[in-house]
Amino acid sequence: MGIQKKVTIAILITGLIALLMSLSVTYYQVKNILTESIGTDFEESAKKSVERIDVKVKDEITIFRYLAENKEVIRGIKEDRGEAIDVYFKYYLDFVEEKKPLGLFIVNKKGRITARGNLPSGYNLDQSDEPWWKITYDGGKGKIYV
Repeated sequence: MGIQKKVTIAILITGLIALLMSLSVTYYQVKNILTESIGTDFEESAKKSVERIDVKVKDEITIFRYLAENKEVIRGIKEDRGEAIDVYFKYYLDFVEEKKPLGLFIVNKKGRITARGNLPSGYNLDQSDEPWWKITYDGGKGKIYV
C-alpha cells in the first residue's frame, strides 16, 4: 500500500471520528432541548387544567355555601318541607354551568329524601340503606353534612 492510500485512509478515519462525535453531541443536545420543551409544555397544560378545575370547584362551593346559609332552606330542612327546599334548589342550580349536577338532594333524619333538586323522578327516595348514609348518620344528634 502506498503512502497516498495511507494518507487517504487516515483522513477518512479522522473525518468519520469527527462526524460521529459531532453527531453524538448534537443528538444529546437536541434530546435535552426536546425533553425540556415537552416538559415545559406539559407543565403549562397541567397548570391551565388545574386553574380551570379550581375555578369550577370554587363556583360549586360558593353555590352550595349560599344554599347552606339560606335561612329558608335551613327552616325547610328542620321542618321536613321538601317542596319549600326544591324551590331554592332550582334557583341556585340555575347558576351551575352544567344543568345536571350529580346527586344533589337533602335527606331527613330517617334517610328519606325530602328535597331532590334535579334528580330523576325514579330515584330511590329511601337512602337509609346506602353506605354514605350509614357513615354520616350520627344517631340523630342534629349534625348536618354536605
